[in-house]
Amino acid sequence: MSSKAQFIVIAAFLISIIVTSLAVSLYLTATQYQEFRYKPWKEIIINIDKDFKRTLTRILALSTRECNKTFTEANPFPPSEFPSFGTKAKENISYWCQVLVQSYPDAGLQLNLIFNGEELEELSESCNGVEGNDRLIYCCWGSSKSFSVIYAKLAINLIDYGLYGYVSEGYIALNALINNIEIKKMGNKAKVNFTLHVEKEYGEPVASLSIENYNFTNQDTLTGWLIGYLNSNNQLQFLEASNITDFKYSAGGNYNIVLNIEDKNINPENLSLWLWIRDERGILVIASTISHLVTEYFYLTVETDPSEIVDIPGEGYYESGASVTLEAPQSVKVDNEHYLFDHWEVKVTGSNGIPVTYKQRKITVYMDDNYTATACYKLKKHS
Repeated sequence: MSSKAQFIVIAAFLISIIVTSLAVSLYLTATQYQEFRYKPWKEIIINIDKDFKRTLTRILALSTRECNKTFTEANPFPPSEFPSFGTKAKENISYWCQVLVQSYPDAGLQLNLIFNGEELEELSESCNGVEGNDRLIYCCWGSSKSFSVIYAKLAINLIDYGLYGYVSEGYIALNALINNIEIKKMGNKAKVNFTLHVEKEYGEPVASLSIENYNFTNQDTLTGWLIGYLNSNNQLQFLEASNITDFKYSAGGNYNIVLNIEDKNINPENLSLWLWIRDERGILVIASTISHLVTEYFYLTVETDPSEIVDIPGEGYYESGASVTLEAPQSVKVDNEHYLFDHWEVKVTGSNGIPVTYKQRKITVYMDDNYTATACYKLKKHS
C-alpha cells in the first residue's frame, strides 16, 4: 500500500474516533442537563416556597383583623398602645411547619424558622403612630405612613436529596400613605380633599378600592375601606358613602378623594382623619393624619328690602380675605310698582348689632366672617 493510501486510511480512522467522541459527549451533556433540570428536590423547594408565602399572608390577614377589633373599640380612641398579637401567629406558623414535614416523609425534610425583629424594622419606614412588633409581625397604625408587615425566613434541608442550607424569605406587606390634605372650612361644614397611596410588598400597587366596596364588613377576605374622623369632642365618627363627593383612581395605587363633612362639633384646624384599608388578601392597615392645610370660607347672603324684588348676583361662599363687589340696580319695577335704590346695610349674619350703612349702589364686602348684605329700596311715589 502506498504511503498516500495509508495516510487516507489513518485520517478516516481518526475522524471516525473524533465524531464518535463528540456524539458520546453530546449525549452525556444532554442527559446530565435533563437529570439536573428534573431533579425532584427543585419541585419540592418551589412548592414549599409558595406555600410559605401563602401561609404568612393568611396569618397577617387574621392578625390584623383581630387587632383591629381591639384598636377600633378602644375608649378613648385612638389607643396609646398597639393591641397584643398574642401567640396565635407564631403557633400557626409552627403548626404549618409540623404538617409540612409530615407531608414529605421520604425527603428527609428539616425546617428552621428564623424571626428577626430588628431586620423586620429595617424593612419598614419609621413609625409616627401606634406600633406593635412581635418579631414576626410589625404594624404601624395611626400615622400618615402606616403599614402592616410580616417577615420571616425558613431554612430548608432535604437530607435525602443532599440539599442543605436553602433559605426561603417571606415578606408580605400592606402600606398606606395619606398626602396633600386640603380642608375648606365653611361654617359647620368641611370639604376635605386628599390623596391616598396604597401598595403591597415590593411596591405592587393596590387598585381594588372603589365606592362599591366602601364601608366593608368583618369578612376577612373582602377588599374594602372606611373613613372616620375625630370631632372636637374626641368622638370617632364614621362617614357614609354619600359623604364621598369625588373618588378617582389614577394608577400606581394612587387615589384622589373628596369628602363633605357636616358636623357642629367639627374643628377643621384639628381634624383627625382615619382610614381603614383592607386589600383582597384580607390584610388590614389603619392610617391617619392631622397635618393639613385649612382654608376658611365664609358665606355672603345677599338680600333686598322689600324682599325678593330683584336678584343681585354675589351670594355664596368665599375664601377668607376675599373682596366681593356687589352692585344694586338704581331702580326696580315689580307689578307696576317702581322702587328706587336707597342704601346698603351690611352686618355679620345672625348678629343683633347695628348694620353698617352705605349710600352708594356699588360696594365691596371684605370676607372675614359670614355677612348679610341687604339692598334697601323705597317705593317711588306717583306724581
